Amino acid sequence: MVHLTQTVVQKAEITDKIYYIWDDAITGFGLKVIPNGKKKYVLRYYHKEGGRNAIQRFYLFGESSFMPTQLAREKAAEFLLKVKEGEDPQEAKVEYRECETLEEFWDNCFVKLYVPKHRNPDKYLKNNKTYWEHDIKPKLGKKKLLDLTNKDFEMLHVAKADAPYGANRMLALASVLCKLIKKERGLVIDLEGIQHYPEEQRQRILSAQELDSLKAELIMALERKRDMIYTVSAIKLLLLTTARKNEILTALWSKVDWERKILYQPDSKTGWKPIYLSDTAIKILKQLYDLPEREMNDYIFKGPKYTKRLKDIKTAWKTMLKNAGISDYRIHDLRHQGASICVENGESLYIVSKMLGHKSQRTTERYAYLSSKPVREAAELLGDVVNF
Repeated sequence: MVHLTQTVVQKAEITDKIYYIWDDAITGFGLKVIPNGKKKYVLRYYHKEGGRNAIQRFYLFGESSFMPTQLAREKAAEFLLKVKEGEDPQEAKVEYRECETLEEFWDNCFVKLYVPKHRNPDKYLKNNKTYWEHDIKPKLGKKKLLDLTNKDFEMLHVAKADAPYGANRMLALASVLCKLIKKERGLVIDLEGIQHYPEEQRQRILSAQELDSLKAELIMALERKRDMIYTVSAIKLLLLTTARKNEILTALWSKVDWERKILYQPDSKTGWKPIYLSDTAIKILKQLYDLPEREMNDYIFKGPKYTKRLKDIKTAWKTMLKNAGISDYRIHDLRHQGASICVENGESLYIVSKMLGHKSQRTTERYAYLSSKPVREAAELLGDVVNF
């Protein structure tokens, strides 16, 4: 054994066989000389508390061409201290080498194991895949799970600051991934400290004139083409029931309770849900029920050739809006329109919450400002009495 110095390392001859030069001061610290010309610092140690069960490890931790001998000596001392505390540097090195990348974890665990547990796995994956493909995968997909930090995801969130809704949805997916990584791989990446961006609630409500224009266009659309009856009827039901688009388009005749005037939707966004039907809504459904193609499948709103359900109403919707002279109005806004009409005409937020199928009444509070009609009337009364 010799005292390893920079000079000793530089003068170590390359032979046709691997050999070691061990240091005389730090037990197990040495230089591995390889026939290919490389010289690597090594630490030989015993793991598992010594004795008969001791496991001898050889831990390579740096090349002499990049790491000065004195620095290698200091690192060897640090590693020995960790070994005495029960750590195993070589095992950690192997663990890191074999660690999954985030992209591999997405495929192996998120897609194959987590997604199938959802009530509607295809839709859940589709909704999240955009944020994965466009935001997370390009920046972090190749990174090993052991290297991921909350700073990585915080930077992704900051990069999308100009699109707060998308940034928050991306962060929600990242949070799910990190919780799954903790559960399945035991690695902790805490995203709790990352604050969501404030989101402006979009609430486009048609004026009375615009609503009349839309109603007139629904009549004309049906006059132009008889096959539009399912699209037109679906749009009418969306407004009359405040239901979500897919809750209406996937509705089944077998789930209609004519006596109680309820359409049951067992697979809505919030689970099982009763959709309450007015006399006007019942009238529309009975018109569809009497059509000859009704028995071709159980879906209420049938698509082309009537063999499957109606899926795409966006194209027809855009055409009808254009004809009615209405802009910046989504199909989903019909749900808000119906809820707003109810609140403006005196219905309580609690009742409207039940109509919408919200799990929490707090979600319905966006309509609270519309329930101020009695307050406005009181203010007008005060103005009339004072009469400046």
